[in-house]
Amino acid sequence: MRIDQLEALLMVSRSPSLSAASEQLHISVQTLSSSIKSLENELNLTLLERSSKGVIMTKEGLEVVQATQHFLEDMYKIRFKNENPQLMVFNNPLKLYVHAKMYELFVPRIICELKKNLPSIAISTYKLTVRELDDKLKTHQAPFALTFQMVLDGKTDTPDDFDFYPLFECKFVGIAQNNFPLTSINTISIKKLLKYPIIIYEDENKSDALYRLLHHFGKPSNLIVEKDFLLYREMLNSGLGIGFSIMTPLENYTRSLTESINKILLNDPLQLYGGYLMVKNTILSEEDDIFLRYIKNYLIRHAKSYPVYLF
Repeated sequence: MRIDQLEALLMVSRSPSLSAASEQLHISVQTLSSSIKSLENELNLTLLERSSKGVIMTKEGLEVVQATQHFLEDMYKIRFKNENPQLMVFNNPLKLYVHAKMYELFVPRIICELKKNLPSIAISTYKLTVRELDDKLKTHQAPFALTFQMVLDGKTDTPDDFDFYPLFECKFVGIAQNNFPLTSINTISIKKLLKYPIIIYEDENKSDALYRLLHHFGKPSNLIVEKDFLLYREMLNSGLGIGFSIMTPLENYTRSLTESINKILLNDPLQLYGGYLMVKNTILSEEDDIFLRYIKNYLIRHAKSYPVYLF
């Protein structure tokens, strides 16, 4: 049994398919399937149920995933502890360029963990829009950027001279008040949602990604753009329309909505990944390389498996 096999199983438990998991692991589906099969043979357990529709975790598989997460968490803590002396010789501060939305997901927690282990470490964080991040990368002011990548109908909007490395998969969901007409269903397409009043919260970063996504599927019958989050939340609570959110395998530190809000999974052919973006052939500094490995360490320790019903 190898650690890479356990990491592969953990990734499969968080992905909708072997194909999606293999993309995030940067290996072929055949290699991933062979790795899981070898692990099953060694444990004498069936970890995945395979069918023409894909794979799902078995009860034994979920138990192994839970044990694996605890094991890998301890292993990565030991590995990071051994890397501390290497981190202590940093000559330059870490500069993090991150999409403002991704910053809310886990970056503050990582910074606090690093400062707790390394009180003398200096970290500067720059929360930027997608366009600003692209400019920083193209002008070589940033070696990498933490951001999102959308895959729609198998195509991405990542420029050809960039490489994107996924770290986790997100899921688009519609959010609406309990009494809203759609909340009795579990999934829906964006095209069908366009018939209902849609409310978009536009923060100070003015990202138009969601606006463009909606118009890819058609013209909304009634689109409301609200800049005040408290008013946006109250409009959803009052059943005036349906909003959108992102589910991730990470703890979410954003401002929460009330318990009367339900989530509806979008079943369109689109995926959203969180990861880091680099200009092709960029050579990372020692500090940047170790920080990215620490992020992967953090995800192993904190990311949760999606519930089976989401697939």
